[in-house]
Amino acid sequence: MSAAPSQRTHRTRYTSVDGKQAAWRMIGSTIEILALTVTSTARPPDTIAFDDNSCHDLCWARERFSKFTDLWDAIRSEYWHLLLHNDAHVI
Repeated sequence: MSAAPSQRTHRTRYTSVDGKQAAWRMIGSTIEILALTVTSTARPPDTIAFDDNSCHDLCWARERFSKFTDLWDAIRSEYWHLLLHNDAHVI
């Protein structure tokens, strides 16, 4: 018999703003950034996937990639919307 998972699987969300997209998920009341993709008409998209073994929260992403403020603000806005409309099926 296999052991039950110790954590619930969290839904990956995608937020896009002006050629930038972040993959992220909510872990409790924390935002965990999973990947960042930047697209440009001049070259193929660049994707940065973050290590699953360490938590990269929104504050870390905002400090590390400060020029993407509009993307981080959009994620924060979506996060607050999800928290304020705390339906079990959306988290």
